Amino acid sequence: MKNFLTCCLICISTFGFAQKKQVQPLPSIQFYGIDFSQVNVIGSRETKDKFLTAFSGINQLLINEAKKYDIGQTVKANITQTSVEIANKGVADLANANFINAPNKEINISDMIKPYCGNGETGLVIIAKELNKTTNTGTFIYAFFNGETQKITKQETISGKAKGFGLRNFWAGALYDSMESYAKMLKKIK
Repeated sequence: MKNFLTCCLICISTFGFAQKKQVQPLPSIQFYGIDFSQVNVIGSRETKDKFLTAFSGINQLLINEAKKYDIGQTVKANITQTSVEIANKGVADLANANFINAPNKEINISDMIKPYCGNGETGLVIIAKELNKTTNTGTFIYAFFNGETQKITKQETISGKAKGFGLRNFWAGALYDSMESYAKMLKKIK
């Protein structure tokens, strides 16, 4: 009788712990890449043209190396589409004034997301705020927005350590490090 009760308790506890949790569906998001149009570059000797090439190259990495730069996994969302064309157009207009040694330039995120709105979907654009060669850090703003109302629904500012060889890979390393930090932050919240 004792063995029977012990066996029943083991079965009940096993089945109780083995029940699956209901998994919440991931939100669907359209990802627009990295917007470098207002970035403040500090302490670097490379030319503006070299940076423009590097910035477009970083956005291309998001497509070519999608498994490594998995933004969906980073932000815990289902990325329905990645479209970097608008972000790359903004890079072409990058002002020479952004290549100075003066940190803390203010960015109006509401104005920056306007070109990405209009399709009614939730969107995400990562805004490069500062690339600081003296500290080897890149600061990025993860801006989520409602594509219909143009309202920012969430934003997080995350910095990452730059690493890698070549201008593109060096700053892509900062982006990657910021993505890892963002994912760790979300784990801590849950």
